[in-house]
Parts: sequence; structure tokens; C-alpha cells
Amino acid sequence: MREVRDEVIGAVTSMAESTAQESARLLAGHFSEADRAAKKAADRYERAWRSLGWRSWIWFLVAQGMMCLVASVLIVTLVPSLDEIHALRTVLEQLQEEAEGYPLQWGNCKVNGKVTRCFRTDNKAGIITPEDGSTWLVPLRKP
Repeated sequence: MREVRDEVIGAVTSMAESTAQESARLLAGHFSEADRAAKKAADRYERAWRSLGWRSWIWFLVAQGMMCLVASVLIVTLVPSLDEIHALRTVLEQLQEEAEGYPLQWGNCKVNGKVTRCFRTDNKAGIITPEDGSTWLVPLRKP
């Protein structure tokens, strides 16, 4: 019985050792594959870092500065100042006060195929007579 027991122990020990060696070989293969993948990734990161040098950053910052400059110029030239807005509001209020009490209504009319501003009064003569029979006049424009 002792011999059988020693043989069984020897066989189990031998199988355990061969299994451990095979596992170690497979793990070493996986680790070396992981090392190669990590080396490739490090190389890619290194290339990307080199491609984003100081020249790229300067171009990026110059482009951002130009966009801000263009936006600033557009805002300064297209948006009226607060003084202009207040002056126009004052003129508008003055015109509304002057027109108060007069039967006057502003609208849009089609003249020669173009839409233009026109006004309605209780005047009988006019150049445009829509379907409802009202009379609309186009204000005089300076050439």
C-alpha cells in the first residue's frame, strides 16, 4: 500500500508540476504579448506628443486670436452704440408723439413686385387699393 500511495503521490506531484510549468509558460507568453502592446502604445503616444509641438500650439492660438479679432470687429461695426440707440429711441418717441391723433397706420405693400413700407390714412386718393378697398400710400423716397 505504501508503494501505491508513493506512486499516486508521485503521479499527482508530477502532474501538478507539469501543469504549473505549462501555466507559467502560458502566463509568460501573455505577459510578453502585453509588453509588446504596451510598447506599441507608448510609441504611438510619443509620436502624438512630438506632433503636438510648440508650432502646433502657436498656430492654434493664432487662429483663436484671429477669430476673436474678427468677432470683435464685427460687433463694433454692426452693433450700434448705446448713445445711438438712445438717440433713435428719442426720435421714435418724438415721431410717435407728433403722429398721435392722426389716422395713420403703417404696413407692408407690394409695389412693382417689391415689398415696401407704406401707410394708410383716411385719404381717398392713393396708388394702392387692396381687396378691402382701403387706400395705402408709399412715402416719398430721396433718390
